[in-house]
Amino acid sequence: RRVELSLQESGARLERAIHASGLGYWDWNVPAGKATFSGHWGAMLGYDLDQIDHDFKTWERLVHPDDLPRVSAAFQAHIEGKSETYSEEHRLRTSSGQYRWVLTQGRAVQRDQDGRAILVSGIHKDIHDRRLAEDALRDLNQSLERRVADRTAALAESERFSRATLDALATHVVILDQAGKILFANRAWSEFAREHSLWGAAPYEGVLYRPAGAARHEFGDLAEQIDVGIAAVIAGTRDEFQLDYPFRQGAGESWFRCRVGRFPGAGPLRVVVQHANITDERAVQAELRRSNDVFRAIAESQAAYLDRKSTRLNSSHTVIS
Repeated sequence: RRVELSLQESGARLERAIHASGLGYWDWNVPAGKATFSGHWGAMLGYDLDQIDHDFKTWERLVHPDDLPRVSAAFQAHIEGKSETYSEEHRLRTSSGQYRWVLTQGRAVQRDQDGRAILVSGIHKDIHDRRLAEDALRDLNQSLERRVADRTAALAESERFSRATLDALATHVVILDQAGKILFANRAWSEFAREHSLWGAAPYEGVLYRPAGAARHEFGDLAEQIDVGIAAVIAGTRDEFQLDYPFRQGAGESWFRCRVGRFPGAGPLRVVVQHANITDERAVQAELRRSNDVFRAIAESQAAYLDRKSTRLNSSHTVIS
């Protein structure tokens, strides 16, 4: 009974965390081929749950045809125990027939004796705006390169649109040159830097991307790790750098994910640095881990119960004999 109450409590916490963070939740019973989707999973795509079949074929039908081979192969590898977690970005068809980008993350919470997944649980996160922003970043980089040769009104308008798109994002974004100096900083990054006195007074273009003075002392090893990661991407020894880190604001604490990557293609080197708030995502992942622990405890409890029952039955047969 205590185990059941613990499971119910954990499930309620998980449901609240998922609802607050705007994530969709799914479960897949692999042997049965049955899937369970949360209400928000369907709402993200414009579906009511009674409009769709709760099976794996539903997911396959909704995945963009260009993405299906890649994500199916990754999912199959996780089912077979070849990966610890499953994480893919792909497009899903909405009820209107359009496609939206989502991030799918999951983990097998139960496997058979051969290591093959029995139950897989995970989340869906809408990343459509982020993917559009990345397209805007590519457009902005091309615009920066073309401005050197041709400063036409059309290109200026394109850059204005790209900058406006980046300024509308909550993610902190800066673009660096090959020396690590800031070429562009969006509004969210500039306001954060100004609020916490990280880079002195605006404007920030032309400033070396390194926290200074008291701010650098406050960040300590974190600032050094980001410096090293940026330097490695600029030098070409790493294609990408990523680091999750906590940031304390007053009595509270938020978590951010720093991602550093190069723009592909020819032309002057450009490096993008993004800092995204992942506090809600970490809270959901923590609840998933707690739920997995409860699932595991239930499975172990049931196994122990069956062992005891089997022992008693064997003892009874022995006495009768």
